[in-house]
Amino acid sequence: MTRNIKWTVGLSDGSNKQSDKGEFKRVKGELSPWQKLLNYIDEKGLKITSLALFIEGKRWNLPSKGNQPKFRAFDEAKSPNSYRFFRKMGVDILNGKKKDVEHYAVAEAQYNNKKLQIWVKDKEPYPSWSIVLNNKKG
Repeated sequence: MTRNIKWTVGLSDGSNKQSDKGEFKRVKGELSPWQKLLNYIDEKGLKITSLALFIEGKRWNLPSKGNQPKFRAFDEAKSPNSYRFFRKMGVDILNGKKKDVEHYAVAEAQYNNKKLQIWVKDKEPYPSWSIVLNNKKG
């Protein structure tokens, strides 16, 4: 599986952490770098204040959780409540065989009633898409 796109986070203690660096390095048979990060912030009592995806000088940022955000995505919330990172795969099946397998890295900012996602295809030239999802309740 292709995993070229990395994440970088800002934490509430002012530090920055990156996937596949230091204690968040990918090791076969262990938790994913993102799961390691979630354990780390839980143990230290920290919060994620920013999330971005990056590769080879390219960067895709979500709005940060600062006190005075310059970017307000939605009227009901000045900044995201939380962040999530995950990977998705898309594949076409033709006559029972895989065809056109695509891998994506996804960064998500969660607001009160919406989610803002950035999807980046993990293959050059790294096309990306932004999606706003409504959280429907009831």
